[in-house]
Amino acid sequence: MISDSFPPWLAATKNLPLRHHVSAIKRSELNRRLNAGLDQKLSLVVASAGFGKSTLLSQWRQGLLEKSIPVAWLNIDQDDNDPSLFALCLAYSLASAGLAEDIFKLHPAGFTPDTSSRTIIGVLISAISKQETKVVLVLDEVEKLDPIAVRSVLDPLLRYSPDNLHIVLSTRISHHLQLSALKMQSQVNQLTTSDLKFTASETAEFFSGKLDKKD
Repeated sequence: MISDSFPPWLAATKNLPLRHHVSAIKRSELNRRLNAGLDQKLSLVVASAGFGKSTLLSQWRQGLLEKSIPVAWLNIDQDDNDPSLFALCLAYSLASAGLAEDIFKLHPAGFTPDTSSRTIIGVLISAISKQETKVVLVLDEVEKLDPIAVRSVLDPLLRYSPDNLHIVLSTRISHHLQLSALKMQSQVNQLTTSDLKFTASETAEFFSGKLDKKD
């Protein structure tokens, strides 16, 4: 099975949003914009640390799950700069989101760290295309990927992604990503630092919550 290729801690540490100790303000307008971008290939959330990228996407993910839309999540770390390991982690993330059966049918021998990233990405794209619903893949902290990992894994995934796959990249920087072609095709839904700043009402709600906790 696919899951047999992975250490038992991987799902808990890499395939779920990390907990953030901040006030959970509902970002209704940003959630609306993310929903509106689902028909495009990519959502790009670019902002410095502390602007709530992961918290926003975690809230949005929960809303999608409530609508029975599969959401795969991968927290990027330095190990993902190995293309085969990166592709392997993507496979496990998508398998954990409900695609295990289709992935296993297409590659019954299972994946190992020696399986080429090209093979894994090809299987994942085929498995996703067989789904009857939209599939969302969130990659958090993409700034940790080096050019080799981007070129070997992320670029082909974006280039050949089926129509029912929506990829979300959350990152502090985006200059290392090759997104010009997608932008020219109007396939990128982008949120930036200015978008993630609290509105006046959100700021008031945030400080109100702080005061309530002190009482």
